[in-house]
Order: sequence, then C-alpha cells, then structure tokens
Amino acid sequence: MTNNIVDTYNEKLDTLTNQFYSTLDDFRSSFISYHKDQSNEEFRRFFYQNTYIVDGLIKDSFILTNDIQKETDKVNKQVNELDKDIKEEKEINEDLVFKIQQIKGSGNSATIMNKNSKELYKEQYIHNWSMFLGIFFLIYGIYSIYL
Repeated sequence: MTNNIVDTYNEKLDTLTNQFYSTLDDFRSSFISYHKDQSNEEFRRFFYQNTYIVDGLIKDSFILTNDIQKETDKVNKQVNELDKDIKEEKEINEDLVFKIQQIKGSGNSATIMNKNSKELYKEQYIHNWSMFLGIFFLIYGIYSIYL
C-alpha cells in the first residue's frame, strides 16, 4: 500500500472515531431520556435519530474494515508473487554462478563433481523408469495379443 492510501484510511478512521464519540454522548443521553419517559415524542424521535446515526457509523466502519482487508489481500498477493519471482531468480542465479565457476575453473572441484554426478543420476533415474515402464507395457501388450 502506498502512503497515500494509508493516509486516506487513517483520515477515514479518525473521522469515524470523532463521530463515534460525539454520537455516543448524544446516544447515551437520548437513551436515558427515552427509557425514562417513552411516551414523550421528542425523546423518542431524538433516540431513533441517534440510533440511526449509530447504525450508519457501524455500517461505515464495516465498509472501512472491508476496504482495508481488500487492500491488505491485494498487497499480500503482490508480496507472494514477488517472493515467487525472487526464488526463481535465485535459482537462476545459482545455476549461472555454477556455470561461471565451471568456465573459469575457479569453483570447488568437489562441489562441481558432486553437482555433475547428481545431474547424471537424475538423467539415468528417469531413463531407467522409462525403460521399465516401456518393457512392462510391451509385455502386457504381447500378453494381451496372444491370449
């Protein structure tokens, strides 16, 4: 979130807070007056008017909370995307550093040999599994044809 948005939300929150405390004082006095004498039309009107104002403040505070939550979710999504991009770039950087070290011959030879052997192992592992599955399906195909 930019500072402008944060400042806007802070201003809205301050406005709601100020309105809440002034309305609370009015509501408190109208509540007491109304419940002391419920037959008085002026007390009733004043009480319902303040109740309406309090409901509006509750609605406005809910809308503000919802807007802040939406903005927070948007920022969290952006941070997650940036984190994902950073991780990808770190992996690319590690591979490039490894390749530069191989080209310059400045890398640790044991580390280079270990990394090369891991790559060869992965390739051989995939090759072995594909051969196994190919032979298995070939035997199954021959078996199903001759039976």
